[in-house]
Amino acid sequence: MSEERAADFARRFAEYWRAPTPDGLATVLADRVRLVAPMTPTTHTLAEGKRAFASLFELIAEMTAEVHRWSATEDGVLIDQIVLSPDTYLSTAPGTTKNDTTILPKTQ
Repeated sequence: MSEERAADFARRFAEYWRAPTPDGLATVLADRVRLVAPMTPTTHTLAEGKRAFASLFELIAEMTAEVHRWSATEDGVLIDQIVLSPDTYLSTAPGTTKNDTTILPKTQ
């Protein structure tokens, strides 16, 4: 993939993650796409990706993400991002507490 096409994709991908929805995946992904992400099964089509992300968004409804860097590859783009869930985790510890009861205060 060219650097220019990869940059365009990374920009659209970052925009998508500001307010993601399963149906919104169609704005950045093709019908035949391989998605590899934590907490979801590897998918090979847009329809599979929508189903996987629908389950994830149901679990963490207010999830967003921030793209930190990206890199073009021969056949695609690698994206490094941090997934955020501010509404949930500002007031609730994520998962089972393991020797840490710290809950960070909301910042403006």
